[in-house]
Amino acid sequence: MRSTWVRLAGPVLLASGLALAGCGEPARTTRTSPSAAAEPAAEPAAEPAAESAPPQVGEDPTPVPTPTKPKVSKATLDYFVQVALVGRDAHDGKIAIWTNPVAQVHLSGTVSAASRTCADQTVADFNALSATTKLQITSGPGDIELQIVPSSRFKSIDPQSTVDSDGFTHPSWPHGTNAISRATVLVASTGVSASMRCSLIRRQLTEATGLRDGTTAHTSSVFTIHAGSYPTKYSALDKQLIKLLYSGAIHPLDDREAVTREVTVT
Repeated sequence: MRSTWVRLAGPVLLASGLALAGCGEPARTTRTSPSAAAEPAAEPAAEPAAESAPPQVGEDPTPVPTPTKPKVSKATLDYFVQVALVGRDAHDGKIAIWTNPVAQVHLSGTVSAASRTCADQTVADFNALSATTKLQITSGPGDIELQIVPSSRFKSIDPQSTVDSDGFTHPSWPHGTNAISRATVLVASTGVSASMRCSLIRRQLTEATGLRDGTTAHTSSVFTIHAGSYPTKYSALDKQLIKLLYSGAIHPLDDREAVTREVTVT
């Protein structure tokens, strides 16, 4: 099963901040009683201590704590690098990731009750691991279009798909950002068993979140490319990969060196 990654042209917006100056207090007046005129002049009152200027608009007076680095094992980091940065279809050795708080998933095509249940469970499992972006099944057009159709139709839906695949994923993003904004996911509706189709749904949908490929070394992983292995659940290692990618510590365009700096290997 192969995934293809491209980038889309898009605008870059710059935001400017505004700062507002504080206003001083109005001058105060005093009144003197007639009897006080015959008495020696009183010592002038001490000037009130100057108040510190209020924080400018946009300033946060509270020091920002240093984020805690995620702790990962060496095996997790090595597999993360392989799946998210080095896989067969990795793009420029850089992280691609959703930055929106919600990515909506629309199912279409031949969606059986079993396929719907599998997609729902995959979304629930992913959301339990992700601290930043959540997936959400929607009845209307989605950010991720998951179509369950005969593989013979893949090419007509997405010209970059291959004719010999039962599953295909094509995420895209504005040019130069690696911040995924859309994805097409294709899963074969015929020629595969219900269990294999569920494995394909879980794998291809998860690949659409930025985890691209695997190796033959971990046959229990949904990212395995081992022939005949079709896991329908995330392995313990898969869960660590998802938790790391969507921990908030990893960013679009991070390379291997950046990812290594952003974690603590235990």
